[in-house]
Amino acid sequence: MKRPKPNSIPTTVQKTIQTSQSTTTELLVQLFSDRIFIVISQRAGKLGTLLQCKHEHSVIDNSNTYHIETLLGKRDDALSEVYVRQIMERIVKLGGGINNDDSQCPPILLGIALKEETGGEQKAATAAESQKMFHFVIDEVLNLYQESIRVATSS
Repeated sequence: MKRPKPNSIPTTVQKTIQTSQSTTTELLVQLFSDRIFIVISQRAGKLGTLLQCKHEHSVIDNSNTYHIETLLGKRDDALSEVYVRQIMERIVKLGGGINNDDSQCPPILLGIALKEETGGEQKAATAAESQKMFHFVIDEVLNLYQESIRVATSS
């Protein structure tokens, strides 16, 4: 990936998507020189839980290690950790983020506030629908990330 020009940072790109008939999800990607800030919110722009994910690449065995830390909010929410890890893995596959070094990606700060399903809604939502929504949101975040890189490198 190309390195953003200093005068383009921070670069902000946002979008609202319809994730179900009754739920809209707000997405925001903000590039800074040393990290990537992402918000996924189904609660009127609220930040929710704030997580940090760092990536390390080992030259010795060509493996990737991901360190996830909850900074604020729910500490027992495994789904939020899955979101931040999946986003980091996909950014690493794209070429290492905003730095010139393909093996390193800057840390991601993810603010995530998803609506909790109540008993009736939970029964109605199948696992396949939840998985489809998950992949849709991740794909949209990655599209926004790529757009923010284009904006930052063209400014």
